[in-house]
Amino acid sequence: VQGIDLQKHKRIVTDEFEAFIKDQTKPNTALEARAAYIPFRIITEEDIESIVNEMFELLDETTGHLDLDLSDIMEFPVILESDRYDSLFEKAVATAGKCKQDTEMACMLAERGAKLKNEKPYEAISYFSRTLIPFYNEQNKENLCKSVFALADIYEKCGLNWAARNFYYYIFCVCINQYFKYGEVLPLLFISLNKLKYLELRLGHVLYSTEFSFFEKIAI
Repeated sequence: VQGIDLQKHKRIVTDEFEAFIKDQTKPNTALEARAAYIPFRIITEEDIESIVNEMFELLDETTGHLDLDLSDIMEFPVILESDRYDSLFEKAVATAGKCKQDTEMACMLAERGAKLKNEKPYEAISYFSRTLIPFYNEQNKENLCKSVFALADIYEKCGLNWAARNFYYYIFCVCINQYFKYGEVLPLLFISLNKLKYLELRLGHVLYSTEFSFFEKIAI
C-alpha cells in the first residue's frame, strides 16, 4: 500500500507477540499468544511447514488449557494444502477424543456430587474437585464454572465463607474474561456477582459489596 511502511507495522505486531510469547512468568498467556500469532504469520506468508510444526507442538500442550482452540486456524486454505495436514488433523482428532472422554468422566463425577451435595457435602466436594482438571479447557468452560460454583455453594453452606469467596471470585473472573475476549455472557456471571455482593457484606467488606452491587446493576 502506497505511503504505508508495511515492514515497520509488521515489526511492531511481531514485537508485541514475541513479548508475550517469551514471558516465562506467564506460561498460559505465552501459549495463547503463540496460537493467536499463527494467523498473522500466515497472512505475512511465513513458511507454512514451520507454522504446522508449531501447531503440532501446541496440540501437545493444549491439554488442561482454558483458552486454546486451534480449530479455526486449521481451516486456513494454506494449512489445508500442507503435506502434513492429514497428520495434523489426526492429531487434532486424537486430542479432541481424549478431551471428550475426560468430559464424559467429569460429567459423571459432577452428577454424583450433585446427588450428595445436600446430605453429604464433604463427600460431594471430593467428586466436584475431581471434575476441575477435565473441565479445564475451552469447550467445557461453562461446565467448569458450574463445578466451581457447586463447590463455592457447599463451602458457603458449611460456613467456610473465605473459601466460598475465593471460588466465587474465580467464577466471576472466568466469566468476565469470556465477555471481554469473545463477547459471550455466561449466566454464572450474574449469579457470582450476586453471591459476592452478599458474601462480602457478611465478611464486613462493605466497599467491596458496594462495588459488586454496582457491577451487578451494570450487568443486568
